[in-house]
Formats: sequence, C-alpha cells, structure tokens
Amino acid sequence: MNNDDEIFKQKRSVRNHKYRTKILASDKAEDFLKKNKEVCKKWRDENKEKVQAYRDANQARVLARAKEKVECECGASVSRGCVSRHRDSKFHKLHMLEKSRAEENNN
Repeated sequence: MNNDDEIFKQKRSVRNHKYRTKILASDKAEDFLKKNKEVCKKWRDENKEKVQAYRDANQARVLARAKEKVECECGASVSRGCVSRHRDSKFHKLHMLEKSRAEENNN
C-alpha cells in the first residue's frame, strides 16, 4: 500500500508540473506575442518599400501557390489559399465527424 501511495504522489506531481509548465509557457507566450507584434509593426513601417517591392516581384508566384489544389484530410480538393476557410465549413466538419465515427466502428 505504501508503494502505491508513492506512485500516486509521483504521478500527481508530474501532472502538476506539466500543468504549471503550460501556464508559465502560456504567460511567456503572451508576453512574447505582445512584444513581437510591436517589433513586427515597427519593422513593417520601416521597410514598406522592401515589402511592396517583394510583393510586386513575386505576385505571380504567390497567386499560383494560392490557387494550387491540395487534398484536405476530409477528402475534399481545396485550393491552398482557401484551406482555413474550408476547415470552418459545415462540409468539412460533417465529413470529419463521419470519418471519426467510421474509425471508431472499425476499432
């Protein structure tokens, strides 16, 4: 019984440590994102000409990549530029639900 109590305490300690680590990481991430947002905005303001020149020079390549068709995990063929919008659609959610149910039935 004593050994079981020690194992339980160790497991609980590990869970608490993971939870605390996640909290600390999220706090650091929030601070980093705030600071990084300001730095990025400052850089964009300072380099407007460079950014615009890059966009103009690579517009055809960027548009070609956005129009490229990719296969979604639900099985639909979607252009690369619309993948995030597709993942929010009812179609995607319904097919992913059906897929997960089919996997549960197979297992």
